[in-house]
Amino acid sequence: MSNAVHEWPGTVLALNDLQRLGPNLRELIVADKVVLTPCAREEIKRLGVSLVRREARKETSIGYGSDGLYPQVSTVVLALGREGFTLKALQMQQGIGSMLLGKTAGEMVASGVMKSAVLFCREPEAAACAANKLVGIRAAAVNNMMQAKRASATLGPNLMVVEMPGQTYFEIRQVILLMMNNKGCPQGARPYWRDSMRVAEVIGSLTLSRVHPLLVGSRWIIGVPYSLEALRADGKGDGEDLVIFDNLGAGLGSKIGFSEGGEAAAPFHPIKKPVDAYAALLIDQLEILPKS
Repeated sequence: MSNAVHEWPGTVLALNDLQRLGPNLRELIVADKVVLTPCAREEIKRLGVSLVRREARKETSIGYGSDGLYPQVSTVVLALGREGFTLKALQMQQGIGSMLLGKTAGEMVASGVMKSAVLFCREPEAAACAANKLVGIRAAAVNNMMQAKRASATLGPNLMVVEMPGQTYFEIRQVILLMMNNKGCPQGARPYWRDSMRVAEVIGSLTLSRVHPLLVGSRWIIGVPYSLEALRADGKGDGEDLVIFDNLGAGLGSKIGFSEGGEAAAPFHPIKKPVDAYAALLIDQLEILPKS
């Protein structure tokens, strides 16, 4: 991109983002709440780029996007359009990766380009994980209507990521309508997984000599949970190690967030897999906030 005037859609502008905008940049338009890193500020001054801050637009439209061509999604969108519902297509390259899809859609929602969005992709957990790193985004990954309703009631997501393929016309339609009627995060509500998710350090992997038929081919890691004191001290995990189901590819020394009990088996619904601990996310950076 080498336009002289550019409107930044994201919530954070870093030096590498600025460099990708090209040498011909003369004016940069950002929302009033966009955060500029110190290096980006210095580069803007050095290049003599005019920085214009504008109040974020208050959009009410619902966006949708996907990592491929899904005829059921197109059919639902056309049908809803005939009924008077407005949906904004996210202009993305076909075959885009799930994480980039989630990050791009999250930036559009966070910057006010649209009120909320529904994504359809093969790896919803990865897309939701990337989106949830953005300020103001509440992304939920779901693979059935039951999970979508639960996420809507407990989290009030502004980005819903639906696993594809495998969803029917009715399910796709219901998820989109659910997002259209979403009232936002319930007042004083806490996402249901926050009370059951813990942070652990990965200290190794495990190979099973015998395995339940439903778990053939699964990957297992050994994690050591952190106490709050250990996290604050940025030390090592200090809990009792346990075996965790992993489909994220967590490496040795990684920090992960994992769920336990019934929540660990929930991602496989309606299949009842005997999983007691599930690696739900990879943690790049962790900030411990003081109690308010």
